[in-house]
Amino acid sequence: MSTAQVEIYSQHYPEVYRGDQPVEVDEAIQEGFAIAEEFILGKKLPEMDNPSAVYVGVLMGMGKITLDNLTQLMLPRGLGVDDLKRLGMVESLGNFFLVRGPLVRGKELFEGRRPLRYLVDAVHYLYYAYNEDRPIDWRELTHFDGAKLLRLLGYLADETKDHTYDSIQDLVSRNLADKPRQLEAVQLSMLNRMT
Repeated sequence: MSTAQVEIYSQHYPEVYRGDQPVEVDEAIQEGFAIAEEFILGKKLPEMDNPSAVYVGVLMGMGKITLDNLTQLMLPRGLGVDDLKRLGMVESLGNFFLVRGPLVRGKELFEGRRPLRYLVDAVHYLYYAYNEDRPIDWRELTHFDGAKLLRLLGYLADETKDHTYDSIQDLVSRNLADKPRQLEAVQLSMLNRMT
């Protein structure tokens, strides 16, 4: 069923269920595409936010793409071309769009020109810092789920055969593993000073 058919169907039958629980139609469509991508790729992506899944599962390694093809790929995923440009994932290049790599995106994230919001942002931030031998501000990464970050780094190491991801994974394991305890200790010492 095409996206247009699903939209027409959902106008007349707007209730979608998972078991006996109602689900938003957009969520059901995205889950359907995730299942289809898993089938096509032959491998399931690790759990991550939608912009990260779009970059890793669709855009990564693509190089150049036409506006029409990019629009078609993004339509069922809930992101438009303008969203991708705002997130720094693609840039206009004449009649094409260029998918931006981890070093280019990572430099902007590292320099604070873009916020670190999504898991792929954290990966690109770390990729740039590691490759350019820049000091990592681990406080910038404390709001990310460390386990998800490690799984994504492992996935990227396997898929791209780029051993930089393995090295970053080791670095993250060593540096983020103690962060919750360190933050807890700082919070306790602040509380003790207040009382």
